[in-house]
Amino acid sequence: MTTVRVACAQLVARDLDDCERALEEALAAVAEAAAIGADLVVLPECSYPAYVLADPATDVSIRPDAELEQLFGAAAAERGIWLAVGLAQGWQPGARDARNAALIFGPDGTVHLRTAKRLLWDFDSQWFAPGGMADPVSWPHSAGDEASSIGMLVCADARMPEIARSLAVGGARLILDPTAWVATGRETASLQNLQPEYLMSVRALENGVWIAASDKVGMERGAVVYAGQSCVIAPDGSVAAIASTDEPEIVWADIDLAAATGPPVPRRPELYGPIAAPHAGSEAESRLATPVDAARSVVRLGLLQSGSSMDAAALGSRFANLRTTARALRLGIVAGIVTAETSEATSLARSVSGDLKTVSVIAAADGQGRMTALHVSMGGAVRTAGRTHGSGADLGCVLEARTWDVGPLRVGALVGPEGLVPEVGRIVTLQGAELLLWAADADTPRPLDVARVRAVENRVWVGIIVPAASSSEVDEPLSALVDPDGRVVVIGLRGRDHLVAGTVNVATARLKQMAPGTDVLQGRQPDTYTILTDASAVRT
Repeated sequence: MTTVRVACAQLVARDLDDCERALEEALAAVAEAAAIGADLVVLPECSYPAYVLADPATDVSIRPDAELEQLFGAAAAERGIWLAVGLAQGWQPGARDARNAALIFGPDGTVHLRTAKRLLWDFDSQWFAPGGMADPVSWPHSAGDEASSIGMLVCADARMPEIARSLAVGGARLILDPTAWVATGRETASLQNLQPEYLMSVRALENGVWIAASDKVGMERGAVVYAGQSCVIAPDGSVAAIASTDEPEIVWADIDLAAATGPPVPRRPELYGPIAAPHAGSEAESRLATPVDAARSVVRLGLLQSGSSMDAAALGSRFANLRTTARALRLGIVAGIVTAETSEATSLARSVSGDLKTVSVIAAADGQGRMTALHVSMGGAVRTAGRTHGSGADLGCVLEARTWDVGPLRVGALVGPEGLVPEVGRIVTLQGAELLLWAADADTPRPLDVARVRAVENRVWVGIIVPAASSSEVDEPLSALVDPDGRVVVIGLRGRDHLVAGTVNVATARLKQMAPGTDVLQGRQPDTYTILTDASAVRT
């Protein structure tokens, strides 16, 4: 086992006027982390001079970038460590083209990796220009027989799935995240931000990498509150170490680099062409420009949760028993999973559609690892979406035409392990989907967290159905509906067989801004994602 001690230094946020104190505390934290044996130390985003770079209240002298780099390089060299730090570079009062930079210094004191934040968040764009792709850098620590690499992103970059994915495919076994997670909450001891809550764990899991993130605590400019929770996350999504929400501290973990084995679901780069295509002219762009009729903007979805495998007869009986209830609830879509051949499941779906006057989405599993999602309209027309990834995949199946319209709503299908493949959810979103219906495998790890990430990173609704399997991590059924903000709107009762019904609002999925000026589709950089479509990339 090859272990490396990674330390995340959580610092107190300082206003721009207090940047010298911020620098002193950052350098002191490096010394403290090195004293506990850290091989690598990570500092927060904009550790110097500050994150909120609005005009300072008083005249403030900002140290030149070269001087800052010399100071942090010397700190790394003096202690023989690797050091990652976030710095606002090229900034002076009034500047609008600074870089929200992150640098990795080696034990030789030189810069080994230099990058800048690519997805600017909210007011970032008032003084920063977006960065571009920066390949992972190799370092001397090995993972088994392979050399190891470090990749780095900055804060909101983690919300863009293609960025972390590109680093992982490019060979990174460890991704560093100097960050400034903004928080909300009534008490400083229990602040909330979705990134440490579940998003970063899913990023580690779906890419099979370690992640180390360093955040600030406290407040800047009397308005921006930080979440803390600096953390080290393992490749299975588990948290190896995490800090508090309100205290400066050093958290660390000894990580086994060999455990970072890459994406758990083998990728199929030949299917991912739309990832690298321009957003302009996409189906999603066209759909977003289509007005929403407020009077027709909602569709009610019913997800059938079942604790046991059902054949067509059993599922048909369940639907029949729910006929009156389904009509009373005005369900527009009914979805379930059945163990049956595709033809048998199609007959069942047609029967349900006609009987309940709804659209049916039935995921048919043949018991041999193959699963097909069927969409049957009230008129009886059938659309299918095969399983493109994992065991039992249909290698002839493509990702095109995986969406269909239900009134004002466009629905897209994710089948089996496809939910764990961020490229699939993104491509279906680019096809204009506003609701992703995911029929997951019973052995899917952290299925609800993954569903929440697919929702928030694409600004879409996600309906998930997970069957129960006593031999898997999911030993009981799960059905849930997640909104575009990643909130669980409805979820099935634990251990109960029942219909889980929730309302999907089309209009909320047409709003692709996560914050003013931060758009999940327009903020993409497709020309930098070509590594995701390259079958010869380092790790597929």
